[in-house]
Amino acid sequence: MKKILLSSVLLLSFAQADIGYQGTSVGIQAAIFGIGADVKGKISDNLGIRASFDTFSINDYEVEDDTTKYNFDLKLEDWMLVGDYHPWEGSFKLSAGMIVNNSVLDGDITPNLRGQDKIEFDFNNKHYAYSVDELGSIQTKVDFDPIAPYVGLGWDTSFDKKSGFGFTFNLGVAYQGAAQATYKLKYGAALDIDKRIAEETAGIPDGPQKDAKIKLIKQEVETRRQQIENEIKADLDNEMLSLQDELDKYEWIPYVSIGFNYKF
Repeated sequence: MKKILLSSVLLLSFAQADIGYQGTSVGIQAAIFGIGADVKGKISDNLGIRASFDTFSINDYEVEDDTTKYNFDLKLEDWMLVGDYHPWEGSFKLSAGMIVNNSVLDGDITPNLRGQDKIEFDFNNKHYAYSVDELGSIQTKVDFDPIAPYVGLGWDTSFDKKSGFGFTFNLGVAYQGAAQATYKLKYGAALDIDKRIAEETAGIPDGPQKDAKIKLIKQEVETRRQQIENEIKADLDNEMLSLQDELDKYEWIPYVSIGFNYKF
């Protein structure tokens, strides 16, 4: 974020000193990444430099089937730094630059409760059942490449004005590469090492007896965790591969924004 802003300031300073600065416009916009704002400096009759920011988020979005509940938090956020070339010194422009993509998708895959002490769910067409004290949920995360080259076109009706309001529209595409999906097992209270140690060693004075108890608890928990991971890992890996295959289809992402600005 700071690098984008610093780069914009330096470029605008250079333009003002060496090319002939012709005004600054600031605006608000609605884009595919959310609601945001932009600032643009006109540095010649047909060239401008623009920096923008968009953000949007959804928390606790739930999707549920017969055996499994999916709970997701989605944060869309991007910073953009581009050069706008106006070939006829008017509103129409061709753009090129980069998008810094800070978007992330976090979620929990939570088996639906079956009875008082058992959870059941399916992965890779196989059925699993565990105690609610052993396995609570599976945390998933999707990360995107931070830098995405961008090309596009659009209109900025304030560009050839000395000052005043204008309309902005941008349409383009960015190459973000393949997003990466990862997962982590989230264990229940029975396999929470710190909680087990606190509960089962309460009242035992420090010394060899307590140390031996702590060692035994750690061995029991780690052994059971490993058993669960070994049982579920292959099928869960296949689920993640299926998700990754879907993510691989979206290496190119569209970018659309529409807004208003004011040129000083």
